[in-house]
Amino acid sequence: MSNVDLDSLAEQICGLDLCSAAALVEKIEDKLGFPKDKKIAVIKAVRECTTLGLKEAKDFVEQEGSRELIEGKKYKKAEAEEVKKKLEDAGATVSVK
Repeated sequence: MSNVDLDSLAEQICGLDLCSAAALVEKIEDKLGFPKDKKIAVIKAVRECTTLGLKEAKDFVEQEGSRELIEGKKYKKAEAEEVKKKLEDAGATVSVK
C-alpha cells in the first residue's frame, strides 16, 4: 500500500454528504469490479429463473456483454415482468424482448 494517511482519508470519507458517499461507493465498485454480494444474489436469481446449475449460472453472470438468459420460451407479459423484477432486485440489468 502506498503512503496514504489513513486517518486523513477516514476523516474525508466521514465528512462526505450522502450523495457524495454514494458516488464514491459506485466509483470504488467500478474500479474493483462487480460487487461480490450482488454477484452471488444475481447467480441465485438466475438459478431460480432457469434450469441452470450453479456453475452454469455463475459462468452466465460472469460473462461480459449482452446475452439472452431464456431463449425460445414464450412468456406471458406478467411472467416476464416477474422474472425481470426478480433479477433486477438481485442487482442484474435486464431487458425483455
